Amino acid sequence: MPLVKDPKEVVDLYTEVRERGACMPCYCAENRRTIEAVLKATHGIGQEISVSDLPVILAFTAGYPPRGQMHWYVDIDDCVLGAQAVVQDLELLLSERSPYRNLRVMLHLDHGQPGPDDVFFKDDHWLDTFATVMYDCSHWPLEENIARVAAYVQEVQGKTLVEGAVDEIFDANAEGAEKNDVTEVAQAERFVNETGAFLIVPNLGTEHRASAADLKYHSDRAREISEAVGKILCIHGTSCIKPEEIHKLREDGIIKVNIWTGMERSGAKAVARYVLEQLGNIMAEEDMGALAADGYLGERHASEAYKQDVCKGAFKPKLDVFPEIERKRHWMVPVVEMIQRDLRAFGYEAFAG
Repeated sequence: MPLVKDPKEVVDLYTEVRERGACMPCYCAENRRTIEAVLKATHGIGQEISVSDLPVILAFTAGYPPRGQMHWYVDIDDCVLGAQAVVQDLELLLSERSPYRNLRVMLHLDHGQPGPDDVFFKDDHWLDTFATVMYDCSHWPLEENIARVAAYVQEVQGKTLVEGAVDEIFDANAEGAEKNDVTEVAQAERFVNETGAFLIVPNLGTEHRASAADLKYHSDRAREISEAVGKILCIHGTSCIKPEEIHKLREDGIIKVNIWTGMERSGAKAVARYVLEQLGNIMAEEDMGALAADGYLGERHASEAYKQDVCKGAFKPKLDVFPEIERKRHWMVPVVEMIQRDLRAFGYEAFAG
């Protein structure tokens, strides 16, 4: 199935999600492996509930200073080339030969920066590609934020749908940073009424640029804002929310949940463990000796039992262990499992009804 990008179709899909009492994860990606994990996990849930066309959102950042993901998708440091590669990979992975062909996938530009990302904001080709774009003016005072988002919503009307950040966001780690307060209901109402944004990102205490000590999800405020403006709330960051409480997001009026850090962290942890366990099957004897001399290896790697039982009697690279595909397989397992836990918590079983 082609990407879902026509504004009317996007509105209809969001309406369907609301009516089913669910919310959608929005998985940020900076490599093809992540995209494949998201599609594989979503397809797997679909098989469980006998629904082949589940919706999911894939996103990336471009000129966003903390992490410009499309600069890294191809190893050329060109965000436009990276974005083109994402679209081509998705076209392939959603083509008729693919098991994922019926999934309803929307592409989102996350934390789009006015100025640096104008190549995406101004070009009709890209506006026709994205289901939604975040026009992130949160580093301006609220008055200017509202004015800029309102102007952009008018500029792209009928081409794409706009997400805006309701208030001023300060980097908590920056010198002279200020602590910004949780969004007030009146702020959210004003932002929606004056900008016409399709989606909003209120500050509910989880903003990923805040310091870890300040992270706390304000469930009651989410419900109050949602009751006032509708189920159009997006949340950025879920690290401070306990896994057993993730399901509350859809009940609080959250329609879109941006996820990246936890997914990448779980994959990295699995790969690190695999490499450590299989180190003697990846490195030669002299390499193992050099690591030991530098203090990186412990008793286990020095034991004869490890050499015999794990490395078949010899420290040397073995073809069934060291290729990148093996690390990919070990990365995929926990990431797919995590995504599927998310989908269940976000109410995806309701699509079977």
